[in-house]
Order: sequence, then structure tokens, then C-alpha cells
Amino acid sequence: MSTKIVYTRGIGGPVVTDDEATDEKGLLRDGFAIRVPVMLADGAPRSMAMTARHYLMDVPPSDDAMRREKLLDAYEARDRRLMDAWKDAAPAAQPARTSTGDGDRIAAYERRDARLANAWRNPV
Repeated sequence: MSTKIVYTRGIGGPVVTDDEATDEKGLLRDGFAIRVPVMLADGAPRSMAMTARHYLMDVPPSDDAMRREKLLDAYEARDRRLMDAWKDAAPAAQPARTSTGDGDRIAAYERRDARLANAWRNPV
């Protein structure tokens, strides 16, 4: 991914040249904004951001073409599954806490869990 820096007059304003947006030291002047492309991967390791073709570099050259194709298909299927995983709105089932005679502590944890599960709906 190439790094294409775009300078604008204010946020969302017209695009300007870097000479107009920066001073003689190369610092951004007041009233200008800078945009750079960013690839987000939700904290996934960099290896997960690669395409399936990059994975083939790990296959020994002595392997036959059929094995390479199977491996490529498996990686592409995995990539498709990972790319669409965020669309599944159903959270993973959490095991229920069992009471050990300390009901107040368990109830406090359950209230905290409910509050945290819904915190995104009412940000402070």
C-alpha cells in the first residue's frame, strides 16, 4: 500500500498542495488538515492482513501443484471467513457463572457484565 498524503484546507475542505499546507520546516500550518490511508485490522497480526497468494511463499517448491491449489483454496476460504466474521452480530456464548455461596459477588459481576455489554449504546 503506497502512502499517499493528502493536504486539505480544514477538515473535509478542498485539497491543497503540500507547499501551501506546510511551513518551511515541513510542519502543518494552522487551518489545514492531513489525510493518510490507514488499513485497520482489529489488532490482527500483520500476517492475517496478507492475501492468500503471500501464503504460498511458505510452501516448499518441491510440493506438487495440486497441494499448492488446495492450500491456496484453504487460505482464501479462511480469509473470506475472517473478513466477514465482524458481520455476525451474535456474540459468542459465555459460560454462565455458577454460584459458590457468594451470591452478592456473583450478582455484582453479572451487573458489571450487563453494563459493559451495553456500554457501546450509551457512550459517556
